[in-house]
Amino acid sequence: MTGDFAVGLQSWQAFKQKEKEEGFWTGHSLFQIPARILEYRGKAESLVLAYLYEKANGISFYSASAVVIEVHTSERTIAARTGLGKNAVSYAIVSLEADQAIRVSRRRDPKTKQIRLNVYLLLHSETKDPLVSAPGEFGVCKHNYERPYITAPKETRTHLQQMKPGSRAVYLSALALASERLSTSFGILRNDWKSASRLGRNSFDRGVTDCVRRKLLTYKRRVLALMDPVTGAPTQRSAHEFVKHDNPRWKFDLNSVTSEQWRQIVQELLKCEFVISHSGWSWTQRGLLCPFCKEEKCFTVSFAKQQYNCFNSECTQRKGRLCQLVARVLRVPMRTATDYVREHVTQDQKAA
Repeated sequence: MTGDFAVGLQSWQAFKQKEKEEGFWTGHSLFQIPARILEYRGKAESLVLAYLYEKANGISFYSASAVVIEVHTSERTIAARTGLGKNAVSYAIVSLEADQAIRVSRRRDPKTKQIRLNVYLLLHSETKDPLVSAPGEFGVCKHNYERPYITAPKETRTHLQQMKPGSRAVYLSALALASERLSTSFGILRNDWKSASRLGRNSFDRGVTDCVRRKLLTYKRRVLALMDPVTGAPTQRSAHEFVKHDNPRWKFDLNSVTSEQWRQIVQELLKCEFVISHSGWSWTQRGLLCPFCKEEKCFTVSFAKQQYNCFNSECTQRKGRLCQLVARVLRVPMRTATDYVREHVTQDQKAA
């Protein structure tokens, strides 16, 4: 039974992870960029790489089959889309090629011998193999196991073009931290954010000020919040509608669990047996350790009252109800702990 619950717990955790991913920047047109873009500290290479990955995400989604992604474009087009000069684009491409971030095939006009079109292959940061398309699925980096990666709204490209390198590096690092946490608002120390941007203190401070002025983010009391790049306000597209239920009750009543069923659940969970005294509480036996502070002869439970207690004043989880004990030992939310108890009770009823 415990094995079945472990499998179910893993499925639940995978479901919650997928739910968080789907709820991150919901309602925005997105593209993925490998986190290696932060190494360029907002310089021309970062703009060119962001543009190529934006194109690659679209090519991947609309491809008919799984094939190597080829981005066909000219340096003139890249310059127009990124706001860079043609020479800056040429130098950036050479730099990216030298770093094995891309592979370029240059096609020349047969008459003029001038380069008229480049074919770009995006390379995996570890294997150096070209990335492959995922027809009908979002996310080039996710599909090719290119991690870590940044998930960014497509509207950010306009802002990135208008920024100086320092501001660009600050904003890209904020997007990277948000992508790691799958949240547009989270706590972060200023020094940790600065380290992620690869900038010095002065450049970082100026970049943060510029991003705040552009209403792309806010940073107050160590909380970094990313704004909707179009409205400059907290994103409303991913807001979930609150549904108020007429009778919000758990489907399973914990008070219906008998003391004997609680004994079986707790003893199986902690892998020990309890001896109950006349008071209804178990004896603090030698060899019986508290599951939290690991101290001996201080942990006791009452199956009739559905409570536990630890007499060690330094224990961080000194007392609570037995369902809280289950949740804290398994390190899962209360709802999952309730499901664990219900599964045991159901199996006990079937056996009876």
